[in-house]
Amino acid sequence: MGMEDIDYAPGGSVNKVTDYGIGLRGIDAIYVTQNGSTTANYPIYDAHGNMISTLSRQGTGNYSTSTLRTFDAWGQIRIGAQTGDPKGRYCANLGHKQDDESGLIYMRARFYESGSGRFINTDPVRQGVNFFVYCMNNPVDLFDSSGTDPWDASAKSQFDNWTAFGCVTFSIGVMLAMNPFGPPLSTAQLAASALMIAAAAGAFATAYGFDPKAPPGTVSLVAFAPWVMSITTGIAAAIRPASANAIARVGIVALGLYDTVMLGILIDISEGN
Repeated sequence: MGMEDIDYAPGGSVNKVTDYGIGLRGIDAIYVTQNGSTTANYPIYDAHGNMISTLSRQGTGNYSTSTLRTFDAWGQIRIGAQTGDPKGRYCANLGHKQDDESGLIYMRARFYESGSGRFINTDPVRQGVNFFVYCMNNPVDLFDSSGTDPWDASAKSQFDNWTAFGCVTFSIGVMLAMNPFGPPLSTAQLAASALMIAAAAGAFATAYGFDPKAPPGTVSLVAFAPWVMSITTGIAAAIRPASANAIARVGIVALGLYDTVMLGILIDISEGN
């Protein structure tokens, strides 16, 4: 579902224009322009983000609901019209739109068939062992925003928060390691830089743990590595000799490289790749 949908008449003229307003819930408003007049409708969602009705304001100032629909866990319409506007139905808050002729739900990267609970196209990023499976066979708890990326709503929020925290602490740690106050790095600067960059590594590892596709056991390994490096760096930073200072610098660089790789992985996950 784009920001604007245009329906054409058989002769090629514009029949109807539908604009979508984006808000905190996803699609928060639907504006339909037809025959020179525009009507505004406001989606009503269930807990899963399915559009179960729309709310519209009458000329008298009163509001009314219409297009009532209910869905099962896989997206089949249980009550209500199987065709007709609005096209946003199952997971409509994410912008997914259903085609009336085929019954397929467009989820950007692929089309989903709710009757079988499977995508009709293979997963372009080849995740798992079944390239047609939808939301890891758990449509109650998960949603797929792009056709390649099943998520839990709470996990997605935690993923974003930990990633943001990691980016902030990583930036502070790198700034300290650059030593803007002049050489050489003091013990306090080394320790603070190592601590901030290690905290970023821990945050990135924690964020990775909220990805439902993370292989079992991988998260523990990912989280363990930076803390081993940070302990080594911290010990070296607490020792005065120049050689230990150099070891601490190497540790900070290693942590920085680790964070850079992890950040790249998290960005890739966030984009559904």
